[in-house]
Amino acid sequence: MKPLKAFVLAAALSIGSASAATMQMDLLDYTRGQDVHINANGTAELGFAGVMTGSIGGLGTFGVFCVDLFTFIDVPGTYDVNIKPTSAVSNGGNVGYLYNKYYYSLSTPDDFAALQIAIWDVVHDGGDGRLLGSVQEDTGNPWSAAFRARVDQFITEGMANTSTNASVFENALGPLTAQTLFGLVTPEPSSYVLMSSGFIALGLLRRRKLKL
Repeated sequence: MKPLKAFVLAAALSIGSASAATMQMDLLDYTRGQDVHINANGTAELGFAGVMTGSIGGLGTFGVFCVDLFTFIDVPGTYDVNIKPTSAVSNGGNVGYLYNKYYYSLSTPDDFAALQIAIWDVVHDGGDGRLLGSVQEDTGNPWSAAFRARVDQFITEGMANTSTNASVFENALGPLTAQTLFGLVTPEPSSYVLMSSGFIALGLLRRRKLKL
């Protein structure tokens, strides 16, 4: 059985035109996701659904969701990617809405996992629900009623709304294939702390030099 944690590679950026970059995928964030049972194209899988963290262009660590359930990616790993607008993936605007609406407001691994499954359903199945299409609940390992409700909520809401405030990271070249990830290249709070600390230190050093 192939783990879902191998699935990953297009992410979103707040830019409108395509560009190229090197993307470092760091880890699967189990504080914002968890392993779940899912039926992927008729195959029962158990693996990670939720936020993955990485970095690009020295902008600090940021989080992304996988949009391509059926292509593999290694985490950690480094990939050359093309950065494209939300329109580069099916129903990308709907995924953009879900990301912008919920990325900073959810708090439990359960909720982030439900959001990831909804994103897969929106992209691959056009939001047909958790019991139809290529992305389904694994009825052999049924989800809790609360988890089902969250997945259903995200699918319904995502299909009813759109946002272009995001982009797609698409694997560009190399011997490894990788998935499409979706997110915003905005540093996580911890990255902000590190960056601000560095700026403060540089400021103090500059002031000290001016006094000499």
